[in-house]
Amino acid sequence: MTSIQQMLGRAALAMSVAALALPTMAATSGYSETWGTGGDLAGWLGNTTDSVVNNPGVGGNGGGYLETARSGPFPIGAMTLLPAATGSFGTQVWNAKVDLIGLTGTTSDVWLRFRFQDSTFNGWRYRLTDELSRDWQTFGVTFDATWTDAQAQAHGWETDFANGFRSVSWAQTLGSVYTTEIRMDGTPALKAGIDNFSLTAVPEPSSYALVLAGLGVAGCVARRRRAS
Repeated sequence: MTSIQQMLGRAALAMSVAALALPTMAATSGYSETWGTGGDLAGWLGNTTDSVVNNPGVGGNGGGYLETARSGPFPIGAMTLLPAATGSFGTQVWNAKVDLIGLTGTTSDVWLRFRFQDSTFNGWRYRLTDELSRDWQTFGVTFDATWTDAQAQAHGWETDFANGFRSVSWAQTLGSVYTTEIRMDGTPALKAGIDNFSLTAVPEPSSYALVLAGLGVAGCVARRRRAS
């Protein structure tokens, strides 16, 4: 076997190890939605009986968006039960991002919420903002699925009720997410837009190092081949 073949073999091995070392994505491989097709809710639905959702097809932060409007006294928003955005979030760190806009009325609370296991449980939520602007804004949060309750609370997360009624621990919740939800409350005539929602796992530094090592070997091989 030539030295170049040996180096190519080592490069392939390094890249294979790096791929194996990358974190396993939630019960998902990451998730994003832009609601680009008018009328298509893309697997999302109203999160309460008073939340009416639709996709106008235009007016989003690029293309369509998910519009949620209030038809009664309860909070509104949208949620999904899609496997790509629920289930187990594993043992890694995640980034969640969403674009939001206030259309009519005034919001007082806007949350990202993860609900545990099934409809009999509550969940954990993170306040993204209080009042939404009349312009599109991007909100985001980074969270670790393995935090203790105290760590989650220190980073701004809280259970749906202060006493934790029908909620389980943070780690249990992130191990079996029933719904992923954008939830908001405010004035009676409330209407808002949701766009460009994403959940992305953050690779650990060790994974980056393995990838870079593999790329370094591959680059060295490429230089050798050009020089030969």
